[in-house]
Amino acid sequence: MRKRLRKLIRPYDEALHGIQQSVDKIGRTVAKLDSKLAALQSKVARIESLSLQSGNSIKQFDNSMKNEIRKLNNQFQKIARNEFRQTEALGSLLTLMKPRVPLPATRGWAGSPDFLLHIYRHIISHRTDVVIELGSGVTTVVAAAALRARGGRGRLHCIDHDSTYAEATRHLIAEHGLEDVATVHHGPLVAWTPSRDSSLGKSWSWYSVPDQVNAISEIDLLVVDGPPHSTGRYARYPAVPQFRSKFTPGCVVLLDDAKRDDEEEIATVWSEEWGLTLELKLDYEKGLAVLTPACDAGERRELTSTLQR
Repeated sequence: MRKRLRKLIRPYDEALHGIQQSVDKIGRTVAKLDSKLAALQSKVARIESLSLQSGNSIKQFDNSMKNEIRKLNNQFQKIARNEFRQTEALGSLLTLMKPRVPLPATRGWAGSPDFLLHIYRHIISHRTDVVIELGSGVTTVVAAAALRARGGRGRLHCIDHDSTYAEATRHLIAEHGLEDVATVHHGPLVAWTPSRDSSLGKSWSWYSVPDQVNAISEIDLLVVDGPPHSTGRYARYPAVPQFRSKFTPGCVVLLDDAKRDDEEEIATVWSEEWGLTLELKLDYEKGLAVLTPACDAGERRELTSTLQR
């Protein structure tokens, strides 16, 4: 009986075994597919991450390029405006001066047209009888021409530490026929110590001031365009301490190159230590510091009345 039952059940056992094998095979296949799917999902996630990073990188690069283009455009516009301003200033200066021979080159080591025009306009529109200039060149010609335009009543004394430059400026003055209003002095650099302590230092290498200039009792305009920056730190500081006692109430100090750190600091210390009112004109090509003696309301009224007369 049992043998007969086994014989009857055997086909079903074999069928079930085959089905189990198939199920196991399918299970292994599904497991492999799950593994492949997981790997694929991981790749997709990495691709999405890389895509997002690439998108951010592209966006960052795009923003960076736009910023650089904006900066370059602003710089170009700034340069273009300055070039136009210098051309305009030089044209105005030549129209006012009407020089009999061409002016020497401007800009670079020489004064820029906006600075030169400022000097000329100041002299012809203010009571300027005595001008002291430190450093010589085209500024000397312009200042002397302005004094001549006022009727030749004023006098310019220019000091240069370099004998070659001093002689070249004398030649320029002669070419423009301005010897009667301008004198160029050679003043070699010597050791100089201020009469009172300064926050900028204790000693300088500065002009040996000629006796003819030392004898001057009143100064209406001091133009400071020397000594060169290469001669030492805060090289131009001694100008105001040297001549402050000779300033008239309406005296003006013009310091070129005020965009440089040294000159800007010099102008600030002059203002703080020597009782001067400071105005910085940083829209000028090299920067210009304009300083005047500080005075109270009564002194200002008296000064205004004097200038009007």
